[in-house]
Amino acid sequence: MLQWYEIAIIVISAVSAFCALLAVCITWYDTRLNNCAVIKIDEMKAHYGSNIHENNGDSFGWLNIKITNKGIDLHSLEAILFFRISDEKKEFSIGLQKASTRCSNDVFSKGMQAELVLKGYKLEKDVISFLRKVNDLRKHDVTICFYSQGFLVTKFKLYSFSDKIKRKWNRIIARSCTKFKLNKRLIGKPFYVFPIFNVWSSEFRNFIRYTQPVKDNEKKSGNVKIELVSEHRKYGGEF
Repeated sequence: MLQWYEIAIIVISAVSAFCALLAVCITWYDTRLNNCAVIKIDEMKAHYGSNIHENNGDSFGWLNIKITNKGIDLHSLEAILFFRISDEKKEFSIGLQKASTRCSNDVFSKGMQAELVLKGYKLEKDVISFLRKVNDLRKHDVTICFYSQGFLVTKFKLYSFSDKIKRKWNRIIARSCTKFKLNKRLIGKPFYVFPIFNVWSSEFRNFIRYTQPVKDNEKKSGNVKIELVSEHRKYGGEF
């Protein structure tokens, strides 16, 4: 039978080994961030509203994506939304325009945030028609790719095997909090006691649902913009 001091030695050794392993993991993570290009999508939300300065004051849908640079500095950042047409074995893409009048350089430095805004009224009619046929994101392999100076940095697929579980969890939490009056409102938005997942596939489907065909005589130039921001900006109301 082990003595008390032997048990203490074993426990101390185990704790020391765990701390050493944790230190190695933290060091590896910091080294990776300092030597690799790492972009994180913080939030993806679909909205529907209106702005008197856009679309002649008519309502429109848009997709807002917030990203953060967690790694090395990136130059000439570009982003493209890819779709795969499985029946024709072709790829369809929507180029993202980088537009920022407040930036004096073209560097997306570590720690900076960016917003991607895909506005439905700026899309061509054939693009909207194709988007409305995208009912299965996995089948069409919907992906956002980021490029720096023409080289692929990273890519994010807008679907995941866990989306169904996340959506079911969100519905359960929303219904439960509403039933038992656990949801509170913070700055005009519902605040739930339990966490709610941000399901990218659901938000992208909502954006497609909010997008309406535009008139032929409306002038459309560009479809997406990336804007480096240092303060919160609100694009219309939330649906």
